[in-house]
Amino acid sequence: MAAHDNKGFSQDDEDKITSSTNETGEPNQDQQTIDWDIFQENRSAAKYVKSDEFWKTSEKILTVIFVGFLFLVVSGTALLSRVTIHILVWHIKPPELPRNNDTNATFQTKQSLYHVVDETWIWALFITIVAPYGFTMCSSLKTMCLKKTRVLHFKSVFVILFFESLHSIGLVCFVYIVLPTFNAPAASIVYMSKLVLLPLIELVSTCTRNGPDNGERKGDTCRYFVTVFGVLLQIGGIALICVYMSWNNLNVDNTVLVIIFVVSAIFISLTYWENFVKSSADKSNWLSHLKWIYQTRRTKILCIVSFWKIIISFITILVLYAIQAENALDGIKAIFNSDESRLKYDFGGHFLGKTDICKAYIPYVVAAVNICSSYICAKAAKTACVTGCQILCFSIPLILTPVLTPFALQGLVSYPDILDFKDCDMFFSRWNLESMENISDSWPLVAGGLLLYISILFISSYIWTTNGFILGKTQRMFILPMYCGIHTDLSLLLNRSQKDKEFDFIREMERNKRFEKEKKRPNQKHDKCNKPEERSKIYACATMWHETEIEMTQLLKSIFRMDKHHHMIKTARQSNVDKDNLLDYDFEAHIFFDDAFESPRIDQDFPDVNDYVKILIKVMDTAAR
Repeated sequence: MAAHDNKGFSQDDEDKITSSTNETGEPNQDQQTIDWDIFQENRSAAKYVKSDEFWKTSEKILTVIFVGFLFLVVSGTALLSRVTIHILVWHIKPPELPRNNDTNATFQTKQSLYHVVDETWIWALFITIVAPYGFTMCSSLKTMCLKKTRVLHFKSVFVILFFESLHSIGLVCFVYIVLPTFNAPAASIVYMSKLVLLPLIELVSTCTRNGPDNGERKGDTCRYFVTVFGVLLQIGGIALICVYMSWNNLNVDNTVLVIIFVVSAIFISLTYWENFVKSSADKSNWLSHLKWIYQTRRTKILCIVSFWKIIISFITILVLYAIQAENALDGIKAIFNSDESRLKYDFGGHFLGKTDICKAYIPYVVAAVNICSSYICAKAAKTACVTGCQILCFSIPLILTPVLTPFALQGLVSYPDILDFKDCDMFFSRWNLESMENISDSWPLVAGGLLLYISILFISSYIWTTNGFILGKTQRMFILPMYCGIHTDLSLLLNRSQKDKEFDFIREMERNKRFEKEKKRPNQKHDKCNKPEERSKIYACATMWHETEIEMTQLLKSIFRMDKHHHMIKTARQSNVDKDNLLDYDFEAHIFFDDAFESPRIDQDFPDVNDYVKILIKVMDTAAR
């Protein structure tokens, strides 16, 4: 049996490595056929082939399991997020009367004349809306504390704050006024009308773009027609929903409700404008310039914007209920559980106060479930994009969620006892519900929903052009780091960057602008790379133990090439070539040997180096040729 050293390497193996060169110092004949500059794997041994096949098969099985699990997580959490959102929204305006007044004595009082709203549902929905803003603000603060960030461009910050303020106002009006006037299945269709401005922004950006772009104009013509169809379908879907709202008796002022619906849909669609603006180095294109400023100063801007949107959302809720109440002060007190108030201009006539439909903690439990499911969905969706399974685990489940949600909610409306718990009757099983059973009366809503869904397919068609970016950064693949608290599924689709290479294009623009700024400075030498304190320092460090002669030669060749390149740049800088395009650097290479010495003999004061060190010294001449 061969003796082994303390590293688990046998003496026979050492003899094989030592004999890999002949006595003349030249490589053996069988090794001369190998190209030293190309890494090759030796698969001649059958045991290695069998082992490789086993691990490849195991890898395929684990990949299938992982993809299936990720698909179920994204699909399940996206659907759960949608259902819980519609539960919260529906409780903002519950159904009018119980099916059987004997089943709930609470509504035999004066409150039975009105829709009754528990203010805890209002604040639970508010928490759901602002939760992503809180996550983004905390993440930005952490980055600002640990890293150096760029100085703000205040004019751009004010423009971005204006856009985001409109989005927050539109989202609150949409959730607290428009959606509650519909039952849950119908609201899930109206929910899709949030993309109307995005394709218009893309059309304007495409038509006005000048100068160098991100180098991906190949599919612009096709994308142009896709965007046009998306605009037309989105407008047609919104128009049909407006017709449905005008035709049906929703116990509201239909004209005012239609106006609020259209305006809020326009405001909501502003939030992902950045993903639909084409990148360009042309400063005259103010949208592209604003996008560049936003992306290069995103950390500070996101922190400010997130905090601002929390404040705007809170103020908008207070204003809405103050306007709707018979007395503004009573309305504000009522939503803080300090008083009761009749809401006379609330598109249906609520009575804001305390009810016994659910326990006080139930709305916050539903909000917590929604926040957790949305957060998990967002993280799982991003994981799908960085692991190369975007189409199966990101695109397909998220694009199917808007279709599956109305059917899931219709099933819950038809069988509300499923969610009738002891502490809460989630889907009002004892109420007189208006379902979507009569399709003939709801054809504008169904047709509008179909057009809206097709428009989503057109506008978000870029999600099918790639299968993700392996181990890519979040800022490369997603415009914003978080989802939208109400539109989780749609926000992830719209948040996915249309072109992953745009991240590199923005960074290149930033470097070019910085370089131009340095050149314009007076009395300053522009050749920064000649300054030793400003040159890059490159260290090449390798640790060796029992490497073969081939591996040692490959490593030494790489080091010699780096040294040759370093010498060429240094020589070029001493000539009359353009020094601005030369990036100088300092280079050092180190090789550390582990277990480099033989065990010393009794008559030796110092041990000898082992055969591996001798091989390294021997192959230096070969690698340097």
